[in-house]
Amino acid sequence: MGDDNNMIEENIRFISTDTLSVDFFKGERRIAIFADKDYSELKLINGEFGSKVFYPDQPITNTNASLIVGFGDEEALSRAKEIAYSEDTDLILIPTIPTISAFLPYHVDRNLKIKHPSKLHTLLIVKEIINNQPREKLAFGLGALSCMLINLADEATEGFLSGNEINSQKLLEKIKNILKNIDKFAYPYPTLGFDLAEILYELSSSIKSDCCNPLTAAYLFSLYKNNKESYNNFILAISFAIFAVYNGYQPEKELILPPNRSEVYVRLKALLPSIKPTPSLFSEDFLLARFVLSDRYEEIISALSDFPKLAQCYLRLNGNSGYYLRSLLAINELIEILPLAAEIDSHNTILKHVYSSGYFK
Repeated sequence: MGDDNNMIEENIRFISTDTLSVDFFKGERRIAIFADKDYSELKLINGEFGSKVFYPDQPITNTNASLIVGFGDEEALSRAKEIAYSEDTDLILIPTIPTISAFLPYHVDRNLKIKHPSKLHTLLIVKEIINNQPREKLAFGLGALSCMLINLADEATEGFLSGNEINSQKLLEKIKNILKNIDKFAYPYPTLGFDLAEILYELSSSIKSDCCNPLTAAYLFSLYKNNKESYNNFILAISFAIFAVYNGYQPEKELILPPNRSEVYVRLKALLPSIKPTPSLFSEDFLLARFVLSDRYEEIISALSDFPKLAQCYLRLNGNSGYYLRSLLAINELIEILPLAAEIDSHNTILKHVYSSGYFK
């Protein structure tokens, strides 16, 4: 997409800090800003303006704002989307790192309900901000990328089942091309954040449905473990786990034992009262879909085969990420969470097919 500061495509703009100051806040009297801890950077860009700052965990009844701004990481942007959608307010998102909430057009709330906005939000990619982040933070963009690739893989699966083979083939080729060129993100360079943002926006425009298995699973797992700080790590690790399952991942011996899913389900039910297993999981139509996919399975696996390279890039960028990947891929809770994500999801995803085969039993 180049370096054109005036570039506009749908609801996204790649801009400089000068453009941000002049074009987007001038004249607004009631601005509610949802920010992470580093709000000072936004103040420096725009100077003092009439606004009230909120933080993601802060309880809110009504902001009474004419404009809501999300500035920061996944948690800040997600909270801004949630409030803007509920208040039907104009929304501007300014990610400091490449993140899921910036690029997906919908919001998945804590009850696992997908919320669509009544208005298009404006996404601003400010080069001086998104490129000037520590490499550990930029590594979270690879978690967002893994989630997007899972979404595309599931959408390709849906397409094969519904007879839309041409579009599914295009999606698999897109996945292949991105994964084969992922090595360039192994080490930080001056435009890493911006380049990741471009790819994520391109992928988000390819996603037509609300398939969001890894995002749903990450919400479940973050609630189950009650550890919000590692949410971005959850996205990468759970996406990686789903890819591993797609590729015939064999868990360690002690994880093959039947998990105590009923206990996990009770704990999650208390947190998320709206959880309901999909009643048609083992229906005749679903079994027929398994048959339709059988001759496509190798092709899908081939498209996903380079995914471990993405995880290795993530490991090299983020020195702490090895702990999260190892811990999340080597504990019983993950084996228990993935079937729940399969049950809750309303689409015929590959994860559901792996689950129905008895792999998790």
